Amino acid sequence: MDLPLSNAIPTLLDINRDAANFIKKHHVNFLNTFKKDRISFLTTIEPPINHFLLLEADTVAQVRVTRTALAIERWRLAHNGNVPNSLAELVPDFLPSVTIDPFDGQQLRYKKLARGYVIYSIGRDFTDDGGKEKPADAKESDHYDITFTVER
Repeated sequence: MDLPLSNAIPTLLDINRDAANFIKKHHVNFLNTFKKDRISFLTTIEPPINHFLLLEADTVAQVRVTRTALAIERWRLAHNGNVPNSLAELVPDFLPSVTIDPFDGQQLRYKKLARGYVIYSIGRDFTDDGGKEKPADAKESDHYDITFTVER
């Protein structure tokens, strides 16, 4: 859960995009492409390996925002029902360090709300959408974050 996935994700996305463009442009079959041009086998399998990495990063992000929410709740119980002003206040008593977003290597985002708070990762679109929660009917192309919201 603590591995720095943020460095690998953009690289694998670029490799996958470049391989797909090459295959489209040259209209060749996978085996000949692999033999002739030494395209990485990882870019020719379906589903692409980056798909699995993104699924793993999604899961890691969900675990990290949940772990951080639990730390905030423990902090809140120790501070008369108040929530911290920043995630840094959780360190070191409730978290060993501020939790990192696996998608960009930055700290998870935290926003106090009128009645609670939201902790979030920017997610696989690599865009900070301000803690926008993914609706049930969201499409892959929609922008949203990986969130954990607590309302009180």
